[in-house]
Amino acid sequence: MRTLLIALICAGCGSSKDTPGTSSDDEPVTEPAGMTAGRKAPDDNKGDEPKPGGGSGGARSEDTSEAGSASQPAAEGGAPAIEKATEFDAGDDPARNKVTAAQLCERLATINCAGEAFCCDTPNRTVEACKQDLIMTCSMTLMLDRIAMQESSRFDAAAAEKAFTELESRASKCDPSVAQWGGSADGLRGILRGSIEPKASCMPSATLDPVQVGAALVACAQPETHACVYATLLDPWTCEPRSADGGVCVTDNNCIDGLYCLVQTPGIAGLCKARKAVGESCASPTECSSLFCKKSKCVEADQQAAYCLVN
Repeated sequence: MRTLLIALICAGCGSSKDTPGTSSDDEPVTEPAGMTAGRKAPDDNKGDEPKPGGGSGGARSEDTSEAGSASQPAAEGGAPAIEKATEFDAGDDPARNKVTAAQLCERLATINCAGEAFCCDTPNRTVEACKQDLIMTCSMTLMLDRIAMQESSRFDAAAAEKAFTELESRASKCDPSVAQWGGSADGLRGILRGSIEPKASCMPSATLDPVQVGAALVACAQPETHACVYATLLDPWTCEPRSADGGVCVTDNNCIDGLYCLVQTPGIAGLCKARKAVGESCASPTECSSLFCKKSKCVEADQQAAYCLVN
């Protein structure tokens, strides 16, 4: 479900390989589909380089907490086994999806980790450990809450409630189409609507401030058709139509649906490229037509690919 955390999470969040919605081989969901920053050309499959915008640049968030308890049966290698949950549990408060901009990461983590516990055959960590990982990545690496709190991002509370309710419903059914939905305008991407009109400047006040840069990259109104783009960090940043194959981009949001952004040099615009077929090499889920990348290969969209966040 990595692509979801950031579908939503994020054009403005850099090139983290994690987002709510899809998952890579061992990374928690932290990057919403369709909102990730451009990918740097891979160097011997080592992953992405850091990008301006505060993203993790492909850095992995590893689970270092203790999994399970002494009362649980031992798994191979002596580690305690984590049993698959028998019920999906993302809370029962009627107002649980009525979140503020400052609560996005916590709610995303709760739903994603409930999905991992219930849908993944081998979750490999407790729900508590999962939430700790996802909240840390979302809050500290992707800075989603802080980006969403910026005026230019235009957080939409009603859209957030609707999206989280739908995300919860899909996760409760272990629906692998959650990744495709998450990056759509009707999905998590619609939570941040932007406030800057087409052709207007979206340049942040400080290009070295990851929160300001992240907010700028999601600041364009009409996000279905426009996104913030620049040639270099020092050139004007403006809200321009999303690009076709071969067009200029700095995040995946600059590309029309079905494409991703490949950046050759950090801080310099890259080009939109067609997503890759199952079996091709990848450094991030949004490079794949399935929106799932495991062990550096694009894989089929299925329940285990979508909900086993660290497998």
